[in-house]
Amino acid sequence: MASGANRRIRARVGDHRGFLGDAFGLRSVFLWVLVGLMTVNGAFLTLLYRTYAADVARVQQALESRRQAALAG
Repeated sequence: MASGANRRIRARVGDHRGFLGDAFGLRSVFLWVLVGLMTVNGAFLTLLYRTYAADVARVQQALESRRQAALAG
């Protein structure tokens, strides 16, 4: 049984849940899609974090060598 708020929302936007929403339920789909996307995002940012220190050191070294070359010459 739908609550009053759910009935008002369905009346306003229709019953457009899509294939996955119909097959698995809208709450389950939103939960798994959002959790899945956040997990992938977290893994990607972890990889970026692990390479960040080495990248910063390499750029600083390149900038310092350019600076030294400019001062020398």
